[in-house]
Amino acid sequence: MNPNRVLKSFNVIHFYVAFLMIYVFKNEVIMIQKRSLTAHHLCHILN
Repeated sequence: MNPNRVLKSFNVIHFYVAFLMIYVFKNEVIMIQKRSLTAHHLCHILN
């Protein structure tokens, strides 16, 4: 096995995992912001 190829594939996997984590994290942040926004609106309606 060529160690250079292994390293390359590992880098690709690492990049992909990092990209996936960032994507999921951004989606989570957006979801939390939307949730807090709706909660904020509900508070304004109730008060």
